[in-house]
Amino acid sequence: SDRIAVLYLGRLMELGPAGVVFDGPHHPYTEALLSAVPTLGGERERIRLSGDVPSVANPPSGCVFHTRCPRFLGDICVTTEPPLGEVEPGHHIRCHIPIDELRRLQKDGGEPVAAGAAAAAGDGPVAATEPVRAEEPVAASETVAAEDPLVAENPVAAVEGAAPDDDEAAPAE
Repeated sequence: SDRIAVLYLGRLMELGPAGVVFDGPHHPYTEALLSAVPTLGGERERIRLSGDVPSVANPPSGCVFHTRCPRFLGDICVTTEPPLGEVEPGHHIRCHIPIDELRRLQKDGGEPVAAGAAAAAGDGPVAATEPVRAEEPVAASETVAAEDPLVAENPVAAVEGAAPDDDEAAPAE
């Protein structure tokens, strides 16, 4: 595939060209998923997520991944759903941790800078300013469509990388 979408509990967490998604920096969930992929050349440190997978019918408030996130920042993750932000051309991530901080963490390891410290340094988290109301889970295509007008025209084509008028990209009815 030319583009990859990573979903957690029906929410789009990362979307981008395959090479960029595989090479990183990644959303912490994508990072954990990719750490489980076997390698031929050497060992990779496996990220093991703790806790139970939350209910899709009753997802957590804020970031839906916060209950299992190995890079959890604190209250902002619990109270505010991060927007799906474009961190590089064509690469979108839904996370409060700024892209430069994710890049550093995934290269060097370590703990994330607290949200307030990152904001004070001028490299604050990408976050909504209003708390997000709890909502019913929606299909991935609805989540993407609500946030990206280009995807709203043809969510399947946008995710699969096909042209919006490509008949093969349309779902079978």
